[in-house]
Amino acid sequence: MAAPNQLPDEVHRHYQDCVQGFFESNPVLAHVENGLAYHTARPVINPPPTLTDDETAALEADVEERLRLARTIVEIMKTDVENLEPPREMMDFRLNMMHVAYVMFADMDTLRNLSVMKGMRGGEVFHCFNNCEILLASFLQRGGSQARRRSRVPSLASPTRPASKDEDDKDQTFQPAGKSNSVGRSQSEVEKVGIGTHTRRDGFACVVTGTPDPDACHVWPFKSTSDRKGKDELRHTIHSQVFLFSNEIRQNLIDLLAPLNQELAVSDKAWNMICLNPQLHRWWGKAYFGLRWIGEVEGDGAYSSFKVEWRWLPGKIHDRLDSEFLSHQKGDKNAVRMFPKLDTEDSLQAVKRVTFDAMKSVHRAAGPPKPGAKVYDQSGRTVESGYVLTLKIEKEDLDRVKTVIEAQWKLLQVAALSGAGEAPDELDSTYRPAPELLPVFTPHQEAHDTGAEEEPAEGASTSD
Repeated sequence: MAAPNQLPDEVHRHYQDCVQGFFESNPVLAHVENGLAYHTARPVINPPPTLTDDETAALEADVEERLRLARTIVEIMKTDVENLEPPREMMDFRLNMMHVAYVMFADMDTLRNLSVMKGMRGGEVFHCFNNCEILLASFLQRGGSQARRRSRVPSLASPTRPASKDEDDKDQTFQPAGKSNSVGRSQSEVEKVGIGTHTRRDGFACVVTGTPDPDACHVWPFKSTSDRKGKDELRHTIHSQVFLFSNEIRQNLIDLLAPLNQELAVSDKAWNMICLNPQLHRWWGKAYFGLRWIGEVEGDGAYSSFKVEWRWLPGKIHDRLDSEFLSHQKGDKNAVRMFPKLDTEDSLQAVKRVTFDAMKSVHRAAGPPKPGAKVYDQSGRTVESGYVLTLKIEKEDLDRVKTVIEAQWKLLQVAALSGAGEAPDELDSTYRPAPELLPVFTPHQEAHDTGAEEEPAEGASTSD
């Protein structure tokens, strides 16, 4: 039998009348309300696609090609220095789990071009790899519980004082920095999401569960744009990410988040906020789920409506990989910086198998990567992958929200597969400029002589 939300309209109306009659004849108010909400709701769900045999084989081949291209790119990167002296860290560079996850979502044509060093030189490629962790850190490090407390949307029971007309007419797009060269969160922007003068956008509630007193959650975090230094570094970091983002997306992100002006806290705007309950706010930051952009739908008045698809994300790759195929830099136990061994055919195939399994899970993850955990929507139904949310935004902000939602979707997939979302505060957020390649004045006996100490992952064999 089809689920109630899948019935044809006429049949569903008859079904609804029957359900309502049943509950009205058994008048327990809470049960009636809950039962009617469940049975009369018609949520839209796009079930994640079931891959055919041919699609599964194509995905497996795609994963293997990406790993081989990445290995080739690193090898060529270290030799594409002409008569220049590269920095030691560039010659010692190895792909870690974050880089593997990045490569899985990179543009394939870009990878193929870089495998023959078409369009970029070795130092530029190294700069791109080097900034992968920095970009993830700027996206995932959201300022902790203090920021979450400040981001709470006022509730209907105790609303804050509504803005006066004079205040509402003020330009909220520019927040000058004080002596500290940083700014705090704009409460007026938070209120626009919940109780602004005429912008009751998200209805004082979590857009998924309907629970009151939600957090106003940034799609792109406020922290990375709240001071001048962070804003400038974010601009350079985004610009370097040629693997992950198209030229158009990179430029749009820079224009939105790190424009060349004196404005700070540029991401602290209502178009960059969604109301979620505190639990979902934390899970979003841990990359347990992501929102995939679907597109614009017909709006209402000053608002445009748009649809996003809820997708649960899989767990990290390295949990599935035998320790014999992993190693890490001495003194650094951070799992996201572990090195998958790609130097032999056996090790590459081992990494490919677990990465392929993880990539399949991106298409079919049924729920959060916490055993037994569930999320219920406003009708009491379990939120599953493919659940479609229709959200509202001021018409002038539609392109802005599309840009940040699409960037969020890419970065959260990387964070999920690499494990970066589990411990974002352990990520290295120190910006590194492009390496300075110095002229070589003396011939070298060897192009590379690494003294970097490396040790196998815990439990790994020390013999090859």
